[in-house]
Amino acid sequence: AILEIIKDLGIISKIHIVEYPSGKASIDTINQNLILLKGQYDFIPDLVVLDSANLLRPVVRRSEKRTELSDILIDSRGIAGELNCHVMSGAQTNRGGWDKSTPTVQDIGEVYDWATIADFILAIGRTVEDRVAGTGKALIAKNRNGKDASTFPMNMDLDNGIIEIVDDIHQIQSISETKDEFDPELLNEIINGIT
Repeated sequence: AILEIIKDLGIISKIHIVEYPSGKASIDTINQNLILLKGQYDFIPDLVVLDSANLLRPVVRRSEKRTELSDILIDSRGIAGELNCHVMSGAQTNRGGWDKSTPTVQDIGEVYDWATIADFILAIGRTVEDRVAGTGKALIAKNRNGKDASTFPMNMDLDNGIIEIVDDIHQIQSISETKDEFDPELLNEIINGIT
């Protein structure tokens, strides 16, 4: 269905989709697939999307799951550097971020280290009311190479995989704008460019 939408939009691009059973592929499996694409088809993707990096099998078994997950993200970042491409993965929030209209990096599920490893974090929040209305809000929670702390409202039709920005991007200017949805210390760091 997603390929039909891409075709209908007139996007012309090479797309290579591979599906692995959860927990069967590792980041080495992904890397081998990319090496094969480069060698056989002279194709290096601009973007590699991991449906969920935390479902990959760790290359090295560690005593703690969070360390294995950090290794997976670090290895993904290494592949991006070697191939000069972008690697993107989704991650879920922890319980604290579940019903926030705008989650922050502190709400990343499983591994907070991902917030320090990632170059860019886009947090999408949806309250129960948003889920019913088909709306949501996104926050550029981290951007190593540009502006962050920007929020924008969205219409979200997840049945058809359509997300659209419905208003101008809003740059957070003061802690009072965030009410109770943000940790004031973290937001202060974001606004002042400390993180």
